[in-house]
Amino acid sequence: TTTSGGGGASNHQQFKLQGLTEVRATESDYIERPRAFYCSLYGKHQKSGGSPDCRQADDMKLYRYRPQDVALDKRAAYINPKYPWIEAVHKFRVRFRWPKQMDIARI
Repeated sequence: TTTSGGGGASNHQQFKLQGLTEVRATESDYIERPRAFYCSLYGKHQKSGGSPDCRQADDMKLYRYRPQDVALDKRAAYINPKYPWIEAVHKFRVRFRWPKQMDIARI
């Protein structure tokens, strides 16, 4: 699959050039992505006119970040009766400038 437009990696080779490795469905750290990912830039097959009709690309893959890319990530559980809707706070470094790409993290 290839895509066009700024803000997204246009092919799998761009992920590999950044030192990322594929996470296969049989591995313990694999995360099944929700349907929201179907319309991410890399998983989207656009029709002319910007149709919202999206389907997952047949070659969509999940990639593992390198240890140095996640070294500064922070997570904290949070309980406060004044803000009961806040359960946790996560801080992730944006390592690559692909704003149209979706990401996923295990909580």
